[in-house]
Formats: sequence, structure tokens, C-alpha cells
Amino acid sequence: MIAQKKDCKKIYCVEVVKNAVKKCQPIVKKAILKKKSSKVISVIGDFDNIKLPNSSVDFCIAWESLHHSNDVVKTLKEIKRITKNKGRVLIIDRAHKNNTSNHEINRMLNIVYSKNFLKKNWLPTNKIFTRKQNGEHEYRFKDWRKFFKETNLSIVSAFVLKENIKKNKYYKNDDGLKEFFVNFRLGGFEKKKILYMLEVNKE
Repeated sequence: MIAQKKDCKKIYCVEVVKNAVKKCQPIVKKAILKKKSSKVISVIGDFDNIKLPNSSVDFCIAWESLHHSNDVVKTLKEIKRITKNKGRVLIIDRAHKNNTSNHEINRMLNIVYSKNFLKKNWLPTNKIFTRKQNGEHEYRFKDWRKFFKETNLSIVSAFVLKENIKKNKYYKNDDGLKEFFVNFRLGGFEKKKILYMLEVNKE
């Protein structure tokens, strides 16, 4: 969608899943960009090892991907390395309340996927498979702020987007962030997203 803008020359779309790059991305790019689909360059790789020179991109976007990182600080440092000074980093992800206990975090990570889920996602149905084994991590608002502080990334803007459903109207964040309701699907089991717009500081 961003590649539709005239002043956007090109975007590198980095994805670790090979089949997503080779089979899915070409369909999506053609559907949205049509003849200009070459503006988005699909890359099989990960955010910890981006094969681009220092300070070579104007901005980075991490959409529902950063919570899969095994070392968020390491990943952010790599993103910061390739982004120009004063460039922007947009993170769209999920966050739990600051008062969420470690016990609750561990409970969520150890949830076992149902056989129906495994079947729908082309995974073996005869094995126990947890969310943690699937590369999931659960971070609180304070965890995200800690990651940004350690990598010297300044928060320019931050807010929460929620699907306009009943349960989301009663549970507000405890980080003092503004919340906005939308009438379209956001996905995920909590039906809400945290958005951070960060600025790169290299001086």
C-alpha cells in the first residue's frame, strides 16, 4: 500500500518464510500495485541480518513481526543500522498491560494448539505444539519501552487501535496511551494493536 505513493521509489519486503515470499507475495503485489509491482522487492531473510549498507533506507516497518524476534534489542539495532539518521521506524504489534504477571505470560506461551488449528495451518496433528514453540513472545508496554530505550530509539507517537467490539470497550491500557476504535478486522486473538512511530538517533 505504501508503494502506491509516487515518492516511494522501492520497498524491500523481508520475510523469513520461503513460501510466503515465492508464492504469496507475488499475488498480493500484483493485486495491489499491478504494473508497478516491481517497486516491492521480495527478500527471503530476517530482520537480524539485513544485507543492506548502513543508513541506506528512509524508513522501516515491522508489521506483526517483531514479537517473533528472539532478541528484540538485537533486531532493533539492525533496523537502526540500515535506517538513516532521523529516519522513522513504524512498529505495529501487540502489547499486554504492564500489570500482566510473568505467570500469565508463561501461561499464554504454553497454550497448546488444537488439532483443528494444526490441520488448518498444515502442521502435523499427531504432535503437541505450543505457542512458544511457534516463535511467539508476549511483551508488555513497559517491555517495548525498555527495548526502545536500550537502542536509543525515540517514541514520536504511540497509540492503541482496537476493533469496535464489546470486550474492547471495557479493558483500557495502563500505559496512558490514547485508544482509537476501528470498524474493520485487526486480527489476532485480542483484536487490537499497538502502534509505535520511532525516530532513529545516531548522533
